[in-house]
Amino acid sequence: MGTRGTGLLDNEKASRVKKKFDDLLQEDLTVHEATKMILDEYHKKFDEQEDLEVLS
Repeated sequence: MGTRGTGLLDNEKASRVKKKFDDLLQEDLTVHEATKMILDEYHKKFDEQEDLEVLS
């Protein structure tokens, strides 16, 4: 992707998300479908209201 060493995908979580995204593309999903699946998975793991309460 041309991002190595730029700091964009250097942390472990970002690398896992990128791998998951690449795997979904290999399964013949479109970029839009793969992105939606990853975002849906993220939203299931993290509750926005819960995160806001922690920050308050």
